[in-house]
Amino acid sequence: MWEIELVSKQLDSLRSLIAGKNKKCTIVGQKLQSESGLVFSTQLKDKEYVYLSAVEFGEFEMVQKMVTDSDINVNCVDYMGRSAILLAMKSDNMEMIELLLDKLEYCLIEDALLNAISNEKINLVKLIIDHPSFIKAEKPHQKQKLRLQNAKKSYRSQFSSDITPIMLAAQTNNHEIIQLLLDRGHTLDMPHDIGCMCPHCEKLKNEVNYYYL
Repeated sequence: MWEIELVSKQLDSLRSLIAGKNKKCTIVGQKLQSESGLVFSTQLKDKEYVYLSAVEFGEFEMVQKMVTDSDINVNCVDYMGRSAILLAMKSDNMEMIELLLDKLEYCLIEDALLNAISNEKINLVKLIIDHPSFIKAEKPHQKQKLRLQNAKKSYRSQFSSDITPIMLAAQTNNHEIIQLLLDRGHTLDMPHDIGCMCPHCEKLKNEVNYYYL
């Protein structure tokens, strides 16, 4: 009974945040749009609003049930482009993160890894790169990278499609995270010249142009 009441309260709270009939843009979203020209507009079912809310509030048992509901897209994102795992990472909820790592697509898991590296959360970096789901998905490297690039275009990750975990770790100059990634077999490719016209570089340029459209 308490679960039904909690869901009802969460729905009421979430609905009160939504501006407009189409549930596309919140006040925060409008502020982002006016300042940076970017806004994450998404159509979510009521169940998906509750799902993301339950993750953020740390309702583990509820999320555990909801991730098995075929009517819920567990890979959905909120109006700011945040997936369930990013919401769980806000409170360093390890139990919730582990649950989601078994359910989410690789693109969202790697995006979470990049977020953890960017914020220098070593415990989260280690949790993700040691998780069987991440290790398994990394094996067909090129295929998964293509999926990652395509998926990022659909929900506009804060990271560009060509950045890798070890590249980001090098930018943050966090030696412990760099060593963790090196120990797991991550490498840096020799960069091409800035004016390189090879097919690979041309493809990357096209992807970057698409990403910022």
